[in-house]
Amino acid sequence: FGFSFASFLTAVGVHRVHQLFQTSAIVITSCYEFGGFFFIAGTMAYMPGYHCASGLERLGGLMYLVGSMLYLVGCLISLCKTIGTYQVAREHW
Repeated sequence: FGFSFASFLTAVGVHRVHQLFQTSAIVITSCYEFGGFFFIAGTMAYMPGYHCASGLERLGGLMYLVGSMLYLVGCLISLCKTIGTYQVAREHW
């Protein structure tokens, strides 16, 4: 977890651009990062060979759902940012 989070912070700090772009990039990257974490955590409830309680399986399913929603939010924000960037660039042509 520590290495992944350190890579995330490094990737976010690489670009020196407009504040609005940097803010949306942080939100998009955070959605993908935490969506992946929820997927990994949800997988633990379905490990073969371990007899988990049904409550843990339900929690794993919920974590998959939250991870999917975070991926969806990240994609939608990225789509809006891309459309906005394209429209601004088109106005400057």
